[in-house]
Parts: sequence; C-alpha cells; structure tokens
Amino acid sequence: MVALPAFPARRDVLGMTKTLLELREGDPLTVLFRTPRHGPFLFDGWAIRSPAVGAFMVGSLFIESGCKPDRSVQALEPGVVLAEEVDEVATGVPLEHGDLVKATSQRYPHGRFTITGLVVATVDNQTLTLGSWFLRSRGRPGVALRHLTPLAVSHRVPVPARIEWVAAAA
Repeated sequence: MVALPAFPARRDVLGMTKTLLELREGDPLTVLFRTPRHGPFLFDGWAIRSPAVGAFMVGSLFIESGCKPDRSVQALEPGVVLAEEVDEVATGVPLEHGDLVKATSQRYPHGRFTITGLVVATVDNQTLTLGSWFLRSRGRPGVALRHLTPLAVSHRVPVPARIEWVAAAA
C-alpha cells in the first residue's frame, strides 16, 4: 500500500525555523503540508522568495512568515527534489475524489515540482485539485501539469470533503 510520509507526532517548529533561517532562494526543499481543504500533501520543489511579500514559497504555497513555519507546514527537509523529467500528461487516467496521486508540474517562477497527495474534487466533479493545483478543470488538464501518476485508490489517508464553490453575489 502506497502512503504519504508519516506526520511527525509533533511539529518541530524550532528545527523548521532553523532550516528557514538557513534557506536561500533556489534551494531544493521537500515540504509536508496539511490543510483542511486539500488534506495532507507533499511538495518537492524549490524555495522561491515572493517579491511582493518577501516570504519563501514552494510551488506557490507560503512556507513561512517572518522565518516561522506556516501552520500548514508539518515538516520540511532541505536538499531533496525528485521532480520527474517526463512530459506526458495522462489525460485519460480516470481519477476520483480521494485517489492518492503524484503529479509533476512546471510554472514560472516555481520551476518544476512534484506534489504527492489526495485528489480533491469539487461537488460537481468538474474540477480536480491536488494541493491547491488544478489537475483537471472541465475535462482539460491543468495548465502547469506535466505528468500524473495514480498511486493508490485504496489507502488509509483521511480524505477531505469535496470543494463547494460559492457563487459571488451580483
């Protein structure tokens, strides 16, 4: 059975803060996130400093504020990026809400990065996301998606609720 890395029993805030203080733009980094909307997911990517905010991001997700780890960051490890070099979007791969997958994406300024986690679908099943990135929307692959590998349909990872879009008031 394929699974995400084990979550630490307790977040090592001091250890992560030390890593963040030593972090430099472009350093490779593996970050384990957990959010209510997307559940647990793992990012292998590059540390990018936001020009607007000045905080570090990995794959467009902020990992810190004032050198303190973001609450969604459960663990981070410098020096590891496993982004696959395959450019073969699996458009015909059947995906369902809650499937465990690995996706490689590429987008400026984040470069090439890999996300491993759970597919989270919208209530109408028109949009499929992985760690806040679109895998598919209205039948089309996400614009940044380069490769998609289903890992498991059956697993023990808690699946978050489907995303419900709320229409904006006119």
